[in-house]
Amino acid sequence: MAASSLREVTPIPDKTFPMNTFLCRSIEPHWHEHLELVLVLRGSALFQLDGDFVEMHAGEIMFVNAKQVHSATPVTSDNENIAVVFNEVLVRNGGLDRIDDFYFVPLIENRISFPSFIRTDHPLCADLRETILEIANEFEHKQKAFDLFIKANFYKLFGLLFRNHFTNSFGEKRHDQQTTQFTALLTYLREHCTDSIQLSETARMVNMSPHYFCKVFKKITGKTLVEYLHILRVMRAEQLLVETDLPVSIIANEVGFGSATYFGRIFKKHKNCMPSEFRHRAFPISKGPHLR
Repeated sequence: MAASSLREVTPIPDKTFPMNTFLCRSIEPHWHEHLELVLVLRGSALFQLDGDFVEMHAGEIMFVNAKQVHSATPVTSDNENIAVVFNEVLVRNGGLDRIDDFYFVPLIENRISFPSFIRTDHPLCADLRETILEIANEFEHKQKAFDLFIKANFYKLFGLLFRNHFTNSFGEKRHDQQTTQFTALLTYLREHCTDSIQLSETARMVNMSPHYFCKVFKKITGKTLVEYLHILRVMRAEQLLVETDLPVSIIANEVGFGSATYFGRIFKKHKNCMPSEFRHRAFPISKGPHLR
């Protein structure tokens, strides 16, 4: 069972139509009772779904079932994602016909599954992407009968998935000790990325030798420990640059870089500009669906 400390109480503006949409760059590790579809709008991000870590690119989709731990870390500076979070009641009908028993109950109970990560070369990707964007657009503008159009699009989306691809092995997926340890480790790194973190310390947290830890960490995240920490620190610095008037030298120290020069070099590598330049031109995403 997912750790209670990672449980999210998702903001749902209308309890009679339980869904919400979010524009997001970073998604902290969490789980919730709802289902979720995450579409990469721009750039690339490292997505986590339970013990799987996959780098996803623009136009690609992650499907999240209820109670699955998931997260996203930007890989490119232009990354932006849209998440559609919705409760199962939007697609279930109270057992009035066979829809519940034949499709959605087995899905929620993990007795059947869809591909968790849908790449651009998947035959359904274009149709699913268009449907997700239509759902988000209807939810944002809320024109007359928007809720009917949203439900129709959810049924279209699930109809495509059920018709073309599902398996019976989802519930048999292995959630071993190593998966649990690394999920906890990545949460720790997010929460303590500004601290001085040593390789020996992280290896000890997952009961591995430093050498073996490096191999496993790179395989899971696609990054070395240092590269991963740099991504987290630059994200934290980006927030401070936009939300505070702190000098760049102070921010460098606040996010874990001992040298402002080194901080500037790493920041430019990830954002294609120096911190001071970013501060002058940066602004938070403020339009469209709700920010996560």
